[in-house]
Amino acid sequence: MTEARRFETILVATDFSPTADRALAAARELVLAAGSGEIVLAHAKFVPREVEALAVYGAEKVFAQIEKAAVEQLDKRLAELVQAGVPARQVHVDGRPSEVILDLARREGADLIVMGTHGRTGLSHVLLGSVAERVVRQAVCPVMTVPPGKGASGGASG
Repeated sequence: MTEARRFETILVATDFSPTADRALAAARELVLAAGSGEIVLAHAKFVPREVEALAVYGAEKVFAQIEKAAVEQLDKRLAELVQAGVPARQVHVDGRPSEVILDLARREGADLIVMGTHGRTGLSHVLLGSVAERVVRQAVCPVMTVPPGKGASGGASG
C-alpha cells in the first residue's frame, strides 16, 4: 500500500467569500489529519487600473478602508487556524489574484494550492475570467478546488 502524500506547505487563496472559507476548512482538515504541515493563507489585493483611473478625490480613503478590512479578515481567519492548532501564517500581496497565487506557490515551495471556485458560467465567466482555471492550468504543484456549497451564489470576484 502506498503511503499517503503529505503536504508540508499548503497555500490557501482567499477572497473572504463563503466558498473560500470552505476551501480553508478543507486545508485545515488536511493539516490536522496529517498531523503536520503549514497553511499559508494568501489574499491578493487587486484594483483594476480602470477603477484607479476613474477614482475621484477621496478614493485613497476608500482603498485604505478596503485594505484595513482585508487585513482584519486575514487576522480573524489566522487566529481561528492557530486556535485549532494549525501552524499558519498570512500574506497580503498586491496584484492580479491568479498571478499572486502562482508566484506565492513558487516562492513558498507550496506542495498544494487550495482555493474555492465560484462556478461562474456564460457571460460572467467571459467578463470576469476564472482565477481557479488559470491557477489549475499554470500551477507547478497540485491544486485542490472547492466548489460553492448548496445555495451559494457567485460571491466575490475571482
